[in-house]
Amino acid sequence: MAKGWDCPRCSTLNDEAAINCSSCRLIRGGVVPAGSGTTSPWMPVAADGVAVEAPPSADPSGATSAPTSLWRRIPTGWLVTAVIVVVGSVAGLYFNANRSSTGEITKGGDLTANELRVGDCFDLKDPAADEVDQVTARPCTDEHEYETFFVGSLPEGKYPAEDAFASFVEDKCAPAFETFIGKVYAESELDYLWFYPLSDGWDEGDRSVQCAVYHPRIHRLTESLKGSTQ
Repeated sequence: MAKGWDCPRCSTLNDEAAINCSSCRLIRGGVVPAGSGTTSPWMPVAADGVAVEAPPSADPSGATSAPTSLWRRIPTGWLVTAVIVVVGSVAGLYFNANRSSTGEITKGGDLTANELRVGDCFDLKDPAADEVDQVTARPCTDEHEYETFFVGSLPEGKYPAEDAFASFVEDKCAPAFETFIGKVYAESELDYLWFYPLSDGWDEGDRSVQCAVYHPRIHRLTESLKGSTQ
């Protein structure tokens, strides 16, 4: 009977003088863990009998390390900042109203109330709110409820009392209503609301007042009321 040793991993009969299994290269005396196809320790031996260190890409179990994904190398701060900048700019482009070169609103979206211009059509975001920051501007051919017909500015000075705002509106918006609609306000079936700055806005230099016409019985208009004589 030939002398030698049986490989515990692949059962190959090896020559008595062999250091490694001739088939799977398991070192003589190596242990094969139960249920595993790898050896312990992992230390292949060259043909000349010199031990060879495991390659750098392998761990002690013999498994090859997976390369790090590129995105994991980006510092977290950079990644978060990039997301904020990109999302912020995309959101602005998506949600803000757009104007044509002549100033007409061509795409509906958010618009700060004090940026309303004569002829702008819009909806209130919250009709029940006492204070308005932004409105939803729309092309006048899209469904809307309000249309701006006057924009003016109060003179510099201390923050006016409410009756001072009311007097300004009566003096300026009523005549502008007749010019824009083609009928005096007292005889019209239309009504109007107006915006004026809060004290904080006044302190920051906002003196603007905007008046907007609407139909009290028709809440979804699809054309401008300018010259309608209603």
